[in-house]
Amino acid sequence: MTPSVLDPRPSPRARTVRRVLLAALLALATLTSTAVAQTAGGKLVLGRGDPPTNLDPHKTGEAAADEVNNFIGGGLMTLDPQTLAVRPWLAESVTQNEDGTVFTFTIRQGVTFHNGDPLTAHDFKWTYERALNPETQATVSRDMLGPIASIEAPDDYTLVVTLEQPSAVFLRNMASGGYLMPLSQRAVEAAGDTYGQNPVGVGPYRFKEWITGYSITLERNPDFNWPQYFFSNQGPALFDEIEIRYIPETGTRIAALETGEVDIVTVGAADLFLFEDNPGFNINTSLRSGIGLLFMFNMDDPVMSDLRVRQAFSLGTDKDFIIDRAIEGRGVAATGPLPPSLPGFDPASADSSYPYDPEAAAALLDEAGWVLGSNGIRAKDGEPLRVRLVAYSVAEVVRDTELLQNQLQALGVDVVVESYERGLQTQMLRDGDYDIAPLGWTYGDPDVLFLLYHSTQAASGLNFGKINDPELDAVLQAGRETVVDEDRMLIYHDAQRIMNENAYILPVYVNEVYVVVNARVQDLLFSVTGGVYFHDAWIEQ
Repeated sequence: MTPSVLDPRPSPRARTVRRVLLAALLALATLTSTAVAQTAGGKLVLGRGDPPTNLDPHKTGEAAADEVNNFIGGGLMTLDPQTLAVRPWLAESVTQNEDGTVFTFTIRQGVTFHNGDPLTAHDFKWTYERALNPETQATVSRDMLGPIASIEAPDDYTLVVTLEQPSAVFLRNMASGGYLMPLSQRAVEAAGDTYGQNPVGVGPYRFKEWITGYSITLERNPDFNWPQYFFSNQGPALFDEIEIRYIPETGTRIAALETGEVDIVTVGAADLFLFEDNPGFNINTSLRSGIGLLFMFNMDDPVMSDLRVRQAFSLGTDKDFIIDRAIEGRGVAATGPLPPSLPGFDPASADSSYPYDPEAAAALLDEAGWVLGSNGIRAKDGEPLRVRLVAYSVAEVVRDTELLQNQLQALGVDVVVESYERGLQTQMLRDGDYDIAPLGWTYGDPDVLFLLYHSTQAASGLNFGKINDPELDAVLQAGRETVVDEDRMLIYHDAQRIMNENAYILPVYVNEVYVVVNARVQDLLFSVTGGVYFHDAWIEQ
């Protein structure tokens, strides 16, 4: 492949220089210290991109906040990292009635919040009711709870949740240790509006320090002793501290990993060569359980609301070209709203997707009245075909957006790319202040389609495209209510067909995920979806 202006890879000379520098650093480390195996102590530093803005799980839908809260929190249930089977955790056991609408949890005794308060069923009742209260303005946490009719705590260690209708995803959602972590009412009320800057949980780590824009540091919870089903270590965590270091610029983040400033970074395909043959690092590879890149169309925009335009843009996009340039060919073309790595994916979705066909794309734009002018730009009724691509201002996202820009311009579309920091871009998407926007997501269940595309999620949820399709709504609701797994997966086949036929989104690729770890970090556990578990992990010092 011939490098271009948009090619993110460094030159061969730059690669050589970086390798030499890294080798020198590693040699120096070998001369100045002797590695001694140690099963407890030390600090683990995670290198991440943008920081969260709020750690109150009911006030944020940010993945960065959820990561922190998973360290300090915990759910009623938990997921087996290898099988994704649901197991009790903060609940010792759970029973349900025959039609799957009433769930009775027995809460584990002896669990305490980081402030010393005992965890009881009343804490779960208060937490969930807070998330469901419209005044809280919760988003993801509210949606994950679903259609709850009532929550009762008849005694300190019994929690009874009654649903309005059966839910296939209720117990799995109860495994969310971040968004649905129990809260201490006393801690929340004492902190008021500042709770999101100093959260209190029950997990293996407790909040220590937040340096705004730079890092969040968590410290070992010495009182943590409730069972960890999938780990050898059944007591407190082994690391003294976990620091999450926020480094938005990709090159800087990777350089920090190379020099040992951080221990773990998720890298893109273009930078993988730096670590593949280096004994100082280990790499875990998995196919993303989500869509790495899709473009959302704003259905409230007069231009994008035309099906023919959306279909033309889909037909005019060379996904293979983008995959080669953006992720070094390491991934697969997305054929619909679900990836092949998730249950419910329909291999036949390729039949209703849009192959690269620029001639067919041009014909559809002609049919829609957008005529190609002598200046190379299409117009209708004197108005040029102009669209705004509103991107998150990270190099990789801007690069992907510019790749689409080039392809749409070849169709005669005047494309303007705008980039903003994440918080502002998210608000612009929520306000409908865009035409097309790049997005990506990771999730473990096809119910993600409800969160992203059901009409009820358009106002304050994640349906930034403002999709309002009664047929799609009915299918996604049925997917939530159907408890027979085989039947449920077939329902999501219908959802993929509807999404494709209406071209509500332009799915581009499902990428491989590469988690690069300094070799001194031992005994990490990786899930089948690429998630990382730290409870058995320790550092050679």
